[in-house]
Amino acid sequence: MTKFKPAAEVLPASLRKKLGVRGPQKTPTKERITIRLSREVVERFRESGEGWQTRVDAALREWLKNHSPA
Repeated sequence: MTKFKPAAEVLPASLRKKLGVRGPQKTPTKERITIRLSREVVERFRESGEGWQTRVDAALREWLKNHSPA
């Protein structure tokens, strides 16, 4: 371990920029859950790229504007 170097010395600049960017949330805005969705739905959202879970949330919010979950 004496040969270890600080991360700032060995990581590329692109990764160093990401370190320490975000701290803990003061008030969480989302709740972690487990949900089972059809494979087709998950694949289509994942194909849309990074942030797909946020887009699923947005789609469900939009649906709730005109429908009752019951």
